[in-house]
Amino acid sequence: MRHGKNIRLRPRRVTPGHFSSTATLVVLVILVVQASACTLPTTRNESPAAAAGVSGGATLPTRASSPAGSVGSAAPGGRGPLPNSSPERVDAAVPQPTQPVPNANAGGAGSSAAGSGAPAIQPSSPREGEPWTSPAPRAVCRAGDATDQALSGLSGDVRCNLELLGQVEAPHYLSMAWYGTCAYVNGTDGTTVIQVSPEGVPTVTKTLTEVGFRNNWESMKASPVTGLLVGYEANGPTLTVYDVKSDCSNPVLLSSRRLEGALGDSIGHAGNFSPDGTIYYASSMYTGELTALDLADPKQPKVISQDFERGAHDLFIGKDGTRGYFAYADLLRDLGAGSFAVMDLSEVQARKPGAKGKLIAELTWQDGNTSQYPVLVQYGGRDHLIITDELGSGTCDDPVKPQWGYARIVDLSDETSPKLVSLIKTEAQDPKNCQAASEAQGGTDGFGVGTHYCNVDRLVDPRILSCGEWDAGVRLFDIRNPARPVEVAYFDSGEGTVPGLQHIDIERRQLWVAATPGTFYVLRFPAGSVVDQILAQ
Repeated sequence: MRHGKNIRLRPRRVTPGHFSSTATLVVLVILVVQASACTLPTTRNESPAAAAGVSGGATLPTRASSPAGSVGSAAPGGRGPLPNSSPERVDAAVPQPTQPVPNANAGGAGSSAAGSGAPAIQPSSPREGEPWTSPAPRAVCRAGDATDQALSGLSGDVRCNLELLGQVEAPHYLSMAWYGTCAYVNGTDGTTVIQVSPEGVPTVTKTLTEVGFRNNWESMKASPVTGLLVGYEANGPTLTVYDVKSDCSNPVLLSSRRLEGALGDSIGHAGNFSPDGTIYYASSMYTGELTALDLADPKQPKVISQDFERGAHDLFIGKDGTRGYFAYADLLRDLGAGSFAVMDLSEVQARKPGAKGKLIAELTWQDGNTSQYPVLVQYGGRDHLIITDELGSGTCDDPVKPQWGYARIVDLSDETSPKLVSLIKTEAQDPKNCQAASEAQGGTDGFGVGTHYCNVDRLVDPRILSCGEWDAGVRLFDIRNPARPVEVAYFDSGEGTVPGLQHIDIERRQLWVAATPGTFYVLRFPAGSVVDQILAQ
């Protein structure tokens, strides 16, 4: 439990997968027993939430830091379905730490570069077959930035290579989505609609209070193709659909319906769209069921299938809708570990009668727990998966099991045989620094400074990865070389946490971030800064 912080108990969130109602009940008992170890911070100090209305070039005061990232579901490259193959499971050994490869951007504690920004990074060449498992080299910050001091990735009032353009009050729990010039920030009682000007000034236009948008946990996503915005009631059966394509600042209610499963009413938790935006996959956390909902006519949603060989915590759909990437796909087997499954969704995408989601392959690992969100990307035409772990799997008692979760990149060029490429973690997330980090954070309970949701600037040849890291705010990494991730920027107001997805606006050079308990930030990559130069390439 964090000391001196306002917190509320929140069950450890894991996905039951596919199993009987008796097994589900047993798992729920386990979750209740574990709940005391998992808390959701709401505020992190005595300071009030940042006031609304900061705009026009406003920046946070310069100060020393305290001692001590939905990607639109566009089909990558427009490629068609891959040939199906027999299911295969791969157990990944816990990776052993390796020595960092020298990198032009590897700065020391509190390092900074004078002037408007450091030179763009030249990624190091990876060693063939050797995954990167060390902490990412620190960001080289600008002169005057409030930088990390003891360990990278601890909570505190810090910023590096990011400027604050504006902020506005918006109650936040877990979900943030976006479409066009608008953001949608979900709280426990409603969803705030925010329009962002080209200058980065956010303005609240309305609040959505339909059932599926009161509290929709991690389910709220918007399709960049159809302009549909979906929210799936947290721990309830109602799924609500809005149209935001015609006017993103004034969503129009299209439908709201109850979903039922084999065990009765479904229990909403997470979900995502197919690339064409006509199917929404709704994950029912505590029943272990998954529902593919046809939204071709969003006023009359229809169930396509609830027959899947694996469940999902959260998920990503790619390959023109023929492939699914399900995080933490089997609770009974993977309890206390991390995992994902590659699923063949060809029958579902084709609306075949009796459509079924079939397992192709899966990967599990022990240096993580309760895998959260996957994103399919391509490097030079080769598929890779970026996936996060919501929780760690250790408590400073194991040199290779982390106390908090982090992200990883997996090579999926052979989808039947996933292979680890790199871990993406800060110094505070490294098990070797567990004691010092836990002392600085007040213990290892709950989410701490772990990684929850990450997002990329683009799906094909991604350059920047933005990760919400709970108490540590938002951290950005250069992932042009997937085998050698490098930290390039970060922002933490010192108040609240950053649990959900963030939006990278490449053209405006903006980053949109929602933080609990209730602030929406618009940040900018300054001209000439490291991130600005990377995005210009």
